[in-house]
Parts: sequence; C-alpha cells; structure tokens
Amino acid sequence: MKNNRFEITIVIALFVITFIVYFGYQALDLLFNGNKFTFITNPFNIINCKKDKCTVDTNYDKYLKDKYYVYTSDDIVKNASISYDESNKELSVTLKKEEIVSPNENYLISKRKNITFYSINKEEMTESEIASINLKGYDTVIYAYKVNVDIDNDGVVESLCYLKSYGNNGYYSALAYKKGGYIEKIDEQKEPDSYSMMSYNITNIIDMGKDKNLEMIVTKVGYDAMDYCTIVYKLEEGSYKALNECEIVSY
Repeated sequence: MKNNRFEITIVIALFVITFIVYFGYQALDLLFNGNKFTFITNPFNIINCKKDKCTVDTNYDKYLKDKYYVYTSDDIVKNASISYDESNKELSVTLKKEEIVSPNENYLISKRKNITFYSINKEEMTESEIASINLKGYDTVIYAYKVNVDIDNDGVVESLCYLKSYGNNGYYSALAYKKGGYIEKIDEQKEPDSYSMMSYNITNIIDMGKDKNLEMIVTKVGYDAMDYCTIVYKLEEGSYKALNECEIVSY
C-alpha cells in the first residue's frame, strides 16, 4: 500500500511540475515576445514587427526551416512549411508536402498565433468618392477600389481607398483613408510617364496582438510588377502611420 501511495505521489508531483513549467513558459513567452510579430506576405516579403516599428528582412533562408500558421480567407492552418523559388520569385506554402494555397491567393503566414486575419472584399469607388480625392490634371481613372472595414473598432465603417489615373499632368497613384465626409491621403505619387509609375494594392487587414486596432498591409508595385515592397500602416490619433520603410527594389 505504501508503495502505491508513493507512486501516486510521484505521478501527481510530475503532473504539477509539468503544469507549472508549461504555463510558466507560456507566461514568459507572452511577457518577452507578446509584442513581437513575424509574418510573411504575398507578394513575398518577410516582416518583423515589435510594438509600433517594423522591418523587412531579406535574409529569408533562416525562415525556411520553421513551421508557421497560414491564414487564408477560409481557415487557419498550423504547422505549415514554406519554400521559395529564387528563379521564379515565387513562394510556396505546403502542409505534409501538399501545396495548400496558390501563389495568387490572398493569405498571410505568421510565426505565432497572435494575429487576427481579415478577409478583404474590395469594391469599386463611386464617382463622388473619386472626386473627393481631387484628380485635377489626372482625370482619366485606370482603377479605383476601396476596402470597407471598421479599422479602429468604434462602430463606424471606414473606407481604405487606392486608385491610379492619368491625364495632362502625367500619371498619378494614391492611397487614401475615408471616414464619413473626411478624407485623408495617406500616400501618393505623381510621375510624368508610366514607366516611372508605381501603384498601391491593399493586400491584408490584420490585427497584431488582437487589440481591435487594425493594421493595413499595402504592396507598392513598380511598372513591370516584378519590383515591389510591402509596408505596414497603423491608425494613430486619426491618421495613418507607416511602421516601416518601403522602397521598391528590383529582385
């Protein structure tokens, strides 16, 4: 009987120690890494964020051996791996050696499960919305889209807009934020010819840290679509702030 009690005591003690170690690790991980985020976007960019500052890492080899959460419009897949085709500049995401997302699909890959992913439903901007951006000299619209989302969790839906146009003054691209009758140009570019022109594309809406204050991920794309960079924006005090530098670089 004494031996049985001793064995039961050992089992209980091991269980308690395991419980303490596991949850202690989780607590320490949250304390030291809770504000750290690593995610991979499509088009391919590796972005590291800590609090309100992000950097783009071009040394992608060190990331290829890790396991990731893959956020798509339909589901979250864990324990996925990634590979990168240097010749075709194409990122592949696999689970058990089967490709789970297409290169053209809207997705986000995260090292930790501390990001909320929002599906994007873009709509064409109305004529009055386009007019509010003031395209004088760039009156012919190539495209104009908006993404409607409650970006700051105040119960009011905002519009995140991006458009491209041209006219007598050359070519024009803009990224804008619209809330009610208020509109703010987040970024814009004017060029005399199309070869120098870049364009904006809102690729993801996410919530880093799940604090209900959403971030916007935007891809800036060059003329030939092979030159691009990714920038993370966060809404602070009513205006959008860029969390990282973003210059188009030829890969």
